[in-house]
Amino acid sequence: MQAIVKARTYKLNGKYITAEEAKDRKDVEITFEKMSKSKGTGVDPDLLVQRYSSDAVRWTIVSIGNPESERLWDDEEKEFGPTFVFFHRLLLTMEEYLAIKRVIRYETVHHPYIN
Repeated sequence: MQAIVKARTYKLNGKYITAEEAKDRKDVEITFEKMSKSKGTGVDPDLLVQRYSSDAVRWTIVSIGNPESERLWDDEEKEFGPTFVFFHRLLLTMEEYLAIKRVIRYETVHHPYIN
């Protein structure tokens, strides 16, 4: 079984409209429904890769959680936010590890009792 990804849909008088068209309207019905090009809720994976990188897109998809549970796709910034926090922490950890490694290597090479 594969999870269904749902996105925010906008209806006006029973017809689907785009998010841009719904922006300033108050009489729009907002729900989450299965993603669909005809509803204007599809996400182009190529654009996501161009904007965020293939690694970030893969990680975001993998980290969604249970592959059998329903998933609500709200907006790109909310979806990719946790991914970038994780990548940033990973980068900081790697930089710290490399800095400590350089110090240890320097101390070992320049230690008066080891030479």
